[in-house]
Amino acid sequence: MDREQLERQFRLAKESGHPEDAEALVRALLASNSPETLEYHFSLLRDRENKPLYYRIRASFKDHGPDAEKYLLQRVKTERDPRLLADACVLLATMSSTEALPLARRMAESNDPELRYQGIAVIGWMGDEGDHAVVAAALLRDQDARVRSYAASALAQMHKRLPALQEKSLSFLLQAIETERDEDSLARIIFSVQEISRKKFGLKWDANEGVFVGNVAEAREKARIAFGRRGN
Repeated sequence: MDREQLERQFRLAKESGHPEDAEALVRALLASNSPETLEYHFSLLRDRENKPLYYRIRASFKDHGPDAEKYLLQRVKTERDPRLLADACVLLATMSSTEALPLARRMAESNDPELRYQGIAVIGWMGDEGDHAVVAAALLRDQDARVRSYAASALAQMHKRLPALQEKSLSFLLQAIETERDEDSLARIIFSVQEISRKKFGLKWDANEGVFVGNVAEAREKARIAFGRRGN
């Protein structure tokens, strides 16, 4: 299928919203590993109007196999769009590429919040004990609420692989419970405390709606009481 045909298939999938059209597009994209097809496949990530389609297209890129990793390793050397650079890092992480973590560490120090939050997320999946302080600093001091939110999730992710960090992680998260003023970020912080401590404070994640369900203020008070911080 040439580029013009791929573009028609993409427009159809985007406009119809039907899963079968999205899957037909993905099959067409994966039918070739030519440089042109890889370039076109990755370029589609610029269009995020149809979120389910965007995520399906991104997730499928790794199915090009070793050629996908080679392409991305070249792409990250020159990519200037922070959203695409973040996508490349996430994809490299899903491929277990050894280059994903070094790239994520650089992104976590970026002035661009888009890069910081994606870098922190990948560090959560792949980082080691030496990365813990960077994630904790983002949780407590980053100016962007989304970065703080993802830092909380990253601590919970790190705990799954590095349980010895439990007490440190909980200490930072409990500090953040007292200082966080963004309700969405606070919900994620409390949920991360639940995940690490295995205590329940009344918050649940609704995967279908992509939101936390429960009373955030009540959950914070329950967490305070559970850890002896009431009135702090």
